[in-house]
Amino acid sequence: MNNRFGFAKYEVLTVIVLIMSLSCFLLYGVFKNRDSKKFDTFMNSAIVFCNTVRANEATFHNSGVVYLGEVLDEKLMSEIRSPFSSKYCDNSESKVELINDVPHVTLKCDNYIIEKARFNDKENAKIYKIGGWSSKKNSSDDEEKTLYNCIIDGKELFDDYYEELYFISRINKKFGTDYYYASNIKDECKVKHKKFYRTKEICE
Repeated sequence: MNNRFGFAKYEVLTVIVLIMSLSCFLLYGVFKNRDSKKFDTFMNSAIVFCNTVRANEATFHNSGVVYLGEVLDEKLMSEIRSPFSSKYCDNSESKVELINDVPHVTLKCDNYIIEKARFNDKENAKIYKIGGWSSKKNSSDDEEKTLYNCIIDGKELFDDYYEELYFISRINKKFGTDYYYASNIKDECKVKHKKFYRTKEICE
């Protein structure tokens, strides 16, 4: 009698473990599918952004590199909502640039970035998970970038530091100037640049 009871107890435990394992497997499938849909939306947003720039490239001061912030300034499209949250995608890193005369798109939303994806090559586009920019380097694997701001009366003009060409676009918009490089700025403000670092890993 005791053996039978023990055997039944063992069977119940086995069934419970199997059910839990199956539940975990099914939940993994649900979350994986949900993440896949988010990444598809992310990629489709990048394509729409790239197409908008290509259709209106004559509008921009520097058609070789056009930032999302510039596209929004021209009211050519609405802000891109992140598929990962209720926030909007980043205006200062998201851009379309010509590399060997071929458009490549970068789109940053929250802690994810599609970087320099070749136009019309969705299958080979890479998505990375990134950290926030920091003035401190924590690892030799950290991404490194020089970002810009400028000083007027001892205060930084912008709340953030930007890539050089986006920085230039903000300067031109604010002062009505026609610069292409930070080194050309003389009278409007004192240019300041710093190195920043962040973590970056490819999403599998």
